[in-house]
Amino acid sequence: MQIPDINPDTIPDVATRQIVIQLLNVIETLAAENAALRVEIQHLRDENARLTGRSAKPDIKPPTPPSPPPADHSSEAERRTRTPRSKPTKNATLTVTHEERCVVDPATLPADAVRHGTTEFIVQRLHMAVEVVRFTRDVWYFPSTNTTITAPLPPGYQDGANVSRPALLTFLRDVGLTIGTGTVARMLLDPDGFWADEAAAIHQTGLATGSWVATDQTGTRVHGQNEVCHVVGNALFTSYHTRPGGTRQDVLAVLKHPDIPLHNNAMELAARRRVR
Repeated sequence: MQIPDINPDTIPDVATRQIVIQLLNVIETLAAENAALRVEIQHLRDENARLTGRSAKPDIKPPTPPSPPPADHSSEAERRTRTPRSKPTKNATLTVTHEERCVVDPATLPADAVRHGTTEFIVQRLHMAVEVVRFTRDVWYFPSTNTTITAPLPPGYQDGANVSRPALLTFLRDVGLTIGTGTVARMLLDPDGFWADEAAAIHQTGLATGSWVATDQTGTRVHGQNEVCHVVGNALFTSYHTRPGGTRQDVLAVLKHPDIPLHNNAMELAARRRVR
C-alpha cells in the first residue's frame, strides 16, 4: 500500500501534529521490518526447496520500460551516419573440390533465346558420417590391494554435447566449414519456418500418441518483457512454448490438438490428456 505524502507542518493543531509525526514514524518502522521479514521468509523458502530437491524462486527482473522515440532531426547533417562496413569475401579462401554443370532445358526457352555465357555460384556441402569405434582398454590388476585400473578413454568421449551457438559455430568450423557468426544466428532464427514447422509437428504428434503429458512453467524474458515458457512433454518428446502469461487459457492453447476440442472445462481436457 502506498502511503500518500503528508506534511505535518500543515496541521495547525500542535498536539495533533505530534501524534501524526509519531504515527508516521511507527508506520515507517513497521514497513521496514515487514520488508526485512519478507526477504527472510523467501530465503527460508528457497532453502527448504533446495533441501527437498525443488527449485528456488527464480530471480526475475522487472519489465524493461519501452525505449523513448528517436529524436526528430531537423536536417540530414544532424542525422547519424552509419559506419561503412565491408563483408569479407569467403569464396576466395575456398578450394573447389567438385564441379557440376547446370543447364537449362532448351524446350523451356522461347524461340529468340540466345546463350549469354555462364555464371558461377559456390556452395559448401557438409558430409557427416557415423563412425563406430571399439576401444580396447588395458586393465591392470594389483593383487596387493585387490584393485584394478582401466585405461581411460581418449578426450572427448566422456562429456555430453553443448549445443549453444558458440559451440555450434566452433563445431562447424572444426569440420572445415567456412561460416560466420551471423550466418549461424540466421540459421537458428529460422526465417523460413522450417524448424518451427518441424517443432510444431513433433508437439502435435507427442500430444496425439503419448499415454500421458506433463506440463510446467518457468519465467522468461522476451524483448525486455516478462513472459512465461510452457514446457510440455513426456518420456518421448519435449516442446517449449513462450506465451505472455501462465493463465488457464494459455495452458489450454499450448495443449491444443486438432483431435481434442478445447472445452470450457479445463479439468475435462486435463483428464483426457492425463495432464499432471
